[in-house]
Amino acid sequence: MYIRYNIFIKRTLLIPGLYDVYANWLYSQKEILTTEEPKAIESGPQFWRVYNKIDMKMPASETKQYYDSIAAFNPGVIAIIKNVLRKYIDIDERRVAAIMKNNDAYRNADKDHNCGKWNKVIEPKDIYLWKKD
Repeated sequence: MYIRYNIFIKRTLLIPGLYDVYANWLYSQKEILTTEEPKAIESGPQFWRVYNKIDMKMPASETKQYYDSIAAFNPGVIAIIKNVLRKYIDIDERRVAAIMKNNDAYRNADKDHNCGKWNKVIEPKDIYLWKKD
């Protein structure tokens, strides 16, 4: 997926990035950013609807339209997205996934805290406490 300035983002970086945007927004604004809750899976936090529905071959012009509509609606979200991109754009996607898994919010929703099964919701209160620390 291309974003502004023609930076290509792989799905394996997009999802952890979205999780960090979600977490930062939750902490800074004390609001839930999306209708979908992040879930813990073995590879890290997951937003299943985004993962399954995102068109990774979307033309840059269409991506720019989404970006511009978000910027017009809520510039604060764009600011957080830009910060997250700057933070992770040059880091290997496996390292980013490891960073997103290395916190109590994720660990509290892992299979060891869900009767041996993955796909438990990562609780907003746990995400907030993670970002607070």
